[in-house]
Amino acid sequence: PGYRTSLATALGLAGVVLITTMRYGTQYYQVILNEDRLAALPFWEQLLFYGEIPFLPLPAVLAAAAILVARTPRERRWSVALFIVLAVFNVGALSIWGMRSAAVMVFLMPMVLFVYTGRIRWQKMLVPAVAIGALVYVVVTVARLSALGEQLGQGASLSLANAGQLLEAGADQDVLVEKFVSDMSYRTSGLEPVAGIIRGQDSGVLSLMGGRVLLAGFIQALPAVLRPEPDVQDRIKTAPSHYGWFIPGDYVTTILSELVMDAGPWLVVVPAIAAGFLLALFDQTLLTLGQRPLLEPILVVRLAWLVTVLNVGSLSDLTLLFLKATIGYSVFFVLIGALASSVGKFLTVKTTR
Repeated sequence: PGYRTSLATALGLAGVVLITTMRYGTQYYQVILNEDRLAALPFWEQLLFYGEIPFLPLPAVLAAAAILVARTPRERRWSVALFIVLAVFNVGALSIWGMRSAAVMVFLMPMVLFVYTGRIRWQKMLVPAVAIGALVYVVVTVARLSALGEQLGQGASLSLANAGQLLEAGADQDVLVEKFVSDMSYRTSGLEPVAGIIRGQDSGVLSLMGGRVLLAGFIQALPAVLRPEPDVQDRIKTAPSHYGWFIPGDYVTTILSELVMDAGPWLVVVPAIAAGFLLALFDQTLLTLGQRPLLEPILVVRLAWLVTVLNVGSLSDLTLLFLKATIGYSVFFVLIGALASSVGKFLTVKTTR
C-alpha cells in the first residue's frame, strides 16, 4: 500500500489489536473452545473475533511498508518511529495471547520485506533476524508458560513489578528448552494425520471420499442459516474420527489431509493442482482489487491471507471462510484508506495555497 494507506491502516489495526487483546487475548483459548459462547456473540462481535487472528502481527509490518514508500526524510523518520512503537506493542499484545509464531513474524516479516526490496542485503540481516527471533520466542514463551494472559484476565496488575513476578514463573531454563524441542517436533505434526489417514485407507477402514470432504468444508464455511446442519461431520476436521479411525476430538485441519482423504495418496496430485490453481486465482483477485486506488487497503487483507496460508488450513478455510471472517475488516480498511486519502488531499490543497 501507499504511504498514507500504510500508516492509516497500521494505526487503525493497532487500535483493533488493542481492543481484541483486552477483550479476547486474556481468555482466547477458553473462548475458542466454547462453541456455545461463540454462537452467542453479537453479529458485530463475531465479525471482530473470527477475522482477527491473521491481522494480529500486521501493524508493525504495515509501518515497515510505510518506511519503504516514504518520499521524504520526515516521512521516513515518522515511519521508523511508528515501526518501533508498534513492534514493541505487537510483541506485548501477542505475549498476552501467547502466540509465539505471530510474535516472531512481527520482526521477521519486515526484515524479509527489507531484503526483498533490496534495502538491506540478506547477509547483514541474517544474524539480527536469528537473534531477535530467538529473543521474541523466549519472551512470548515465558509469558505463555507463566499464564500472563490468564492472570491479567483475572485482574492482575499491569505494573512492571507485578509483570516481572508473573513472568518469572515461566522463566525456568529447563522448561524453556523442553518447550523449544517440543515446538520443533510439532512443526512436523502436519504429516502425522496424513500418514494415519493413508494407513486407515490401506487397512480398509477409510474409503476414498471422492470430493465429499472438500465439499463438506465449503458447506461448513457457509453462514449458519444456509447450512443443512450446524456441524458437517464429513469435513476434514472431524471426518477421520466420524468414520471411526481417529479418536473423537482428534481434529485434523491441513489441506494435504483433506486431499488425501478424498483422492488417496496416489492420485492426490490431481486435486492438489486444482487447489493450487484456485488459491493462485484467489490471490490474484485480491492483488488486482488492491491496484484500484479506492480499494488499495485490500492489499492489507491480502497480506493477512498470506499469513493464513502459512498455517496451511483446509481449502475452504483459505477461501470462503477467510472471506466471511474478514469482510468486516475489509470494509474497515477501505474506510480508513478513503479517510487517509481525503485528509492527504486536503493537506495538499492547503499547502499549495
